[in-house]
Amino acid sequence: MLALTYALAVVAGRATRLPGSGLALVWPAAAVGFVWLAWAWSRRVDRAVAVVTLAVIAGATNALTGTGGALGTAFAAANAAQAVVACAVTRGLQRRHGREAWRLRDLADLAALVAGAVAGSVAAAGIGPVALHLLRDEPLLPAAGAWVLRNAASTFVLTAVLLRVADRAGDRSRLAGPLRARPAELLAACGVVVVGYGVVFAQPVQLPVAFLVLPLSMWLALRFDTTVAALHLVPVGVLVVVATTAGLGPFAVHGPAARVLLAQAFVAVGALVTLVLALQRDERHAATEHLVASERRADRHAALMETVFATTADALSVYDERGVAVLRNPAAQEMFPDLPDGVDREGWGSYFGLSHVDGAPVDPEELPVVRALRGQVVDDVDLLVRTPGEPDGRVLNLRAHPMPGSSRAGWSGGAVLAARDVTAVRRATEQITHARDRYAALLAAATEQAIVACDTDGAITVFNAGAERMLGYRAEEVVGRPIALLHDPRELVERGTELDVPATAVVATMAARRDSTARRWTYRRRDGATLPVSLTISPTSDEYGDRDGAICVASDITSQVATEARLHDSERLFRLAFDEAPIAMMIVGLQGEDAGLVLRTNATTSVFTGLTEAELRRRDVHSLTHPDDRDACRASFRPFLDGACAETREEKRYLHADGTVRRGMMTATVVAPADGGGTTIAEPYLLCLVEDVTARRQAEEALRHQALHDALTGLPNRTLLVERLAAALADGGAADGREADGRAPAAGLLFCDLDGFKSVNDSAGHAAGDGVLREVASRFAACVGPAVTLARLGGDEFAVVLPGAVDESALRRAAERLVAALCTPVRADGAEHVLGVSVGTALGLPDESADAVIARADAAMYAAKRAGKNRVHAAGLLPRPRPGPDAERLAGVASRGAAEGRPTGSSRHLPARSSMRA
Repeated sequence: MLALTYALAVVAGRATRLPGSGLALVWPAAAVGFVWLAWAWSRRVDRAVAVVTLAVIAGATNALTGTGGALGTAFAAANAAQAVVACAVTRGLQRRHGREAWRLRDLADLAALVAGAVAGSVAAAGIGPVALHLLRDEPLLPAAGAWVLRNAASTFVLTAVLLRVADRAGDRSRLAGPLRARPAELLAACGVVVVGYGVVFAQPVQLPVAFLVLPLSMWLALRFDTTVAALHLVPVGVLVVVATTAGLGPFAVHGPAARVLLAQAFVAVGALVTLVLALQRDERHAATEHLVASERRADRHAALMETVFATTADALSVYDERGVAVLRNPAAQEMFPDLPDGVDREGWGSYFGLSHVDGAPVDPEELPVVRALRGQVVDDVDLLVRTPGEPDGRVLNLRAHPMPGSSRAGWSGGAVLAARDVTAVRRATEQITHARDRYAALLAAATEQAIVACDTDGAITVFNAGAERMLGYRAEEVVGRPIALLHDPRELVERGTELDVPATAVVATMAARRDSTARRWTYRRRDGATLPVSLTISPTSDEYGDRDGAICVASDITSQVATEARLHDSERLFRLAFDEAPIAMMIVGLQGEDAGLVLRTNATTSVFTGLTEAELRRRDVHSLTHPDDRDACRASFRPFLDGACAETREEKRYLHADGTVRRGMMTATVVAPADGGGTTIAEPYLLCLVEDVTARRQAEEALRHQALHDALTGLPNRTLLVERLAAALADGGAADGREADGRAPAAGLLFCDLDGFKSVNDSAGHAAGDGVLREVASRFAACVGPAVTLARLGGDEFAVVLPGAVDESALRRAAERLVAALCTPVRADGAEHVLGVSVGTALGLPDESADAVIARADAAMYAAKRAGKNRVHAAGLLPRPRPGPDAERLAGVASRGAAEGRPTGSSRHLPARSSMRA
């Protein structure tokens, strides 16, 4: 935006040049260049870019408007020099006078702007006019003079207007203030100014009456704010220059160039006079406001002093040079109610009885007020004053000061007296003296503590018998010597560094802080040995309550330090064992807000949980366990909080940060730290040791899985099938309906034997047979539900347990699904094999054994084979078994198949681990 404005200003200026001349008569670009560079002045890079851009625009625009390349380049350099010098001079003068940059708020700012405009114009005149003279043979001095006048006037007038308008803080009302407050008056004033300038400069008669319109601008400057005065310069300047250029007004008597220069000079002078008046008015107004504010502050201070004088607790009296009290505060009036006004010092004896505290008479010439009237300063004098209201007298502490001389004050050459009733204080001093005597007796009796006192300089003043016994010095050896003698020098230096005081001032500084907390120090005995002590440092005061030293009470803590050292060694060993232990260890809080929170862990705990030490700290210990176990974990933790349990050992599931489940054998023990005497010295906590047994449990699970599952198909084997069937029978679930004999089945069993499998082994080999068995197992698994157990019993035999209350129809439907699963040939090793399955079904009763149900289902399967194979045959329910031959008969039925020589399948089928279907 500034670059475009500058280019337009150059074009506008070039439009004012006369025919045959390369010099424009008006040059607004000087002001725009000044403002542009001032805006970029704060940063060197922005300033350099602005100067280069300004020069390029000036050179290009001048060249395009008829100057030619050489003269355009010279004009570009002249305009750049104009802006740089003008800004540098203006900013330098403002900085020298402590003014804010680029503001027009007072005469100093105005002087800086005028100086900058003139300096910049003179600097540019050394380039532009010289180029005109050399390239176009124009007279040098007239061109240089016109250049300086033209550029200085344009820079000063237009920049002054722009600075005032842009300054939002310098003129708080700015233009909006007068428009709101006195709009009619402002509009009327503007009308008068325009009409006045129009009458003078728009008439064709060339009369020298230009001075007649200056009072109008001056009146506007004095009547309204400075921004309004600056703004009116723009239309006035345009009117004057345009009218003069057109041959109108007082300046139309000369040639065109001279007219415009005279008009610009007139506008510049008018602007200078207008702004001087307006800014001087602003400064006068600011000074008046400052004076008024100072008077108000003085009034407030006077009121404050009057309040202080009236409310101070000391009795204050002001005396003139004759000793007559001219002013007394309420405290003085209350202290001397019988003293009438106007009594001079000769009459004081009629109203007071004055003596020293010990009863000795006082010389009247030595009274504090009399001495102050002689010009002396009197401090801290006690006198016994008796009045009719206080016949026994009061002890008053008096201070008197002479008053300064003043020709306008009645108290000139007088004195001010401050009196304070210290009767109670002096009595308290006597009591303190008696207390000191008792204190001395106490020092003598305290033989277990070293009691040492010192003054404010650190010199020992008291050294009791306990200190003699503890440190080996006699009192007469150390009294008067520095108390630092008793301390470890290195410790004093360290404490002094902490307090930022010399080592010799440590005791006094700590006493001044009035912190009587016992701290551990090191005393040095007479024989050079060190002694750990618990030391309390307290300030002491004199009879006036002022601090006069310190008292140090020390107790020998050698045994305590030894106990702490043993405890520290024990804790160090514990920390070492804790941190390096190969099992996870955690310290869990049991008290207050720490209850249940992990307070400390070792590195193995981070490995076990996958969490860093920072993530574990202050974490709820229960959040580390498996989500399903957390309620039980909290329940088992409660006895530790209640103090009902001190130790436990249990296996728990923990959730690792990666989402996996870890199993840990946790041993938790309550630990209550105690000293050597068994006294608890810290809050108890719970020490948890967690051994990672995940691998062990996984191995056990793998072994169990191998023992209970078929290696070839991964299905449960005969052992697991029997367990599942026995469990289902034991549950004794009630059936939806009842059998004829009144007993409800608890489970159903399908006993399956493949038809045609032997030919697969014989024709294709055992490998193909194994593939067929795996495919059959997969098909059968797709036919049963999640609560059903599908097992391979061996060879080509499979069985299915349906737990719960099932009936014959449900059992048959399940069996028919298995038969249907083998309707399509089974493909193995690239060949298809047609198989079938004979299924025997049996319903088991709650009081029936698993082997008995298996035997009945096995028999039913054989019945299906005899009936034509690839079909389902159901076994009926047996009557309630009785002890005797029935049990033997059922056992014989269970082994019938083997005796009849049924095929056993691949001889390489070995038990293996597989997932359990349940």
